[in-house]
Amino acid sequence: FHDPGILPFEHPEPKIRKLVLDLIDAGRLPEAVFCLTPAGALGLYRACYERNIRIGKDISVLCLGTWALGGKQFGAVTQEDAVAAVHAMIDCGVNIVDTAPIYASGGSEEVLGKALQGGYRDKVFLITKFGSEFVDPNDSDKGTIKDSSRKNMLKSIDASLKRLQTDYIDGYLMHWDDRVGTPIEETIACMKELKNAGKVRFLGMSNLERDLADRLLADGVLD
Repeated sequence: FHDPGILPFEHPEPKIRKLVLDLIDAGRLPEAVFCLTPAGALGLYRACYERNIRIGKDISVLCLGTWALGGKQFGAVTQEDAVAAVHAMIDCGVNIVDTAPIYASGGSEEVLGKALQGGYRDKVFLITKFGSEFVDPNDSDKGTIKDSSRKNMLKSIDASLKRLQTDYIDGYLMHWDDRVGTPIEETIACMKELKNAGKVRFLGMSNLERDLADRLLADGVLD
């Protein structure tokens, strides 16, 4: 990793470099310094935070996305590099981490679960998702299934908790809208059920259309 005291900023992708420099200029990332790992992950030094009143803690303005950690569909990343990247980000102040069961067909959650051992789990606001899986875990070209039925949600949350080696998820998001005919009332009821059971602390959404988002808000299911 690059020494933050030596390099002010370095990344080979012009779009990423411009984004970060724009954020620094806007005062969103004061004195931010990034590093590039062999796996292509970014490490943030001297993270900037915003207070989230509902959560009750300061959350870093940058989130660690882990879609490539599993080393399958989204990139050949070794477990050693992945764990090192996660530790570097957290050690440098990033405290919100995002994953999903579909990332590397569960591989991302498995690697992240290993990376969060040794006290790292308590340092982060951990997000994962439900409702989107590959038809064939070993062949992403066969497409995905968008299933937010209660049966699938119960199976998904337990599998995520096991892979992530934790007994609760901080933020649980509906990844995509259901496309197998599940009534939205069933999905909403199960989201509330999981929260009441203590398996998730906060509920949210990811890639949803405005109408569905409005419905979830109207039912009071979104935090």
